[in-house]
Amino acid sequence: MLCPKCGKENKGDAKICAVCGAELITVKNAEKTNREGKDDLEIISSSLGILGVLLVPFVFTAFMGILVPKHINRNIFVSFIGITQLIISVAAIFTGLYSRTLNKKRQKSVGKGTTGDGIFLGFISFFALLISGILTPGFVDIPWESKWVACQSNLKNIAVALEMYSVDNKGHYPPSLQYLVPTFIEKIPVCPEAGKDTYSSSYTIHKNPDIFTFYCSGANHTDVQGVHPNHPQYSSVERLIPK
Repeated sequence: MLCPKCGKENKGDAKICAVCGAELITVKNAEKTNREGKDDLEIISSSLGILGVLLVPFVFTAFMGILVPKHINRNIFVSFIGITQLIISVAAIFTGLYSRTLNKKRQKSVGKGTTGDGIFLGFISFFALLISGILTPGFVDIPWESKWVACQSNLKNIAVALEMYSVDNKGHYPPSLQYLVPTFIEKIPVCPEAGKDTYSSSYTIHKNPDIFTFYCSGANHTDVQGVHPNHPQYSSVERLIPK
């Protein structure tokens, strides 16, 4: 029997190397070790790797703005999913590598079975997160940002109608937006995020000189970075105020 430490040949029934004194692993002990299966770290690494891969679809949908709960801030949700995926991926990789190091010290076979699987799956989930973060924003139109832009377009259209009304009424603006319908605008548009008219209730006018202000009422676009509640806004003096 070869000594795993010094490589010297020993008798078949020897338990200790006659040269270096290292403990010898017999065939029976090796078979017993194989029957015992993988250690806890190997199982944890493999489980984390599988969990990381299962999270990949959720990461893609989160970055694309799909299936995000309405009552949860989308930026927070995307950050939470991304950080969770990163932690699980890194944990799977390092747990697998640490388990492999321990296996080498115990003279167990490495690079096969659940240890290798955990490391491999951990790398897959990690690179999936990387691809999602780098490529998705470039190819996907983030829904809440496009709705914010559409809302700004609504404000501009209403402002144009107000100026047209003013031209026909000696420089005066209407007491309410409903006076614009249907002569100057077909109908008051609805905020694409709120799904209703959020502009009429905020419309105000002042005399001498005549000026108007109105905005998208509510926290409809706060998912967009830097946008405060009751924005975007529009006034005859400052024009469009997106944030």
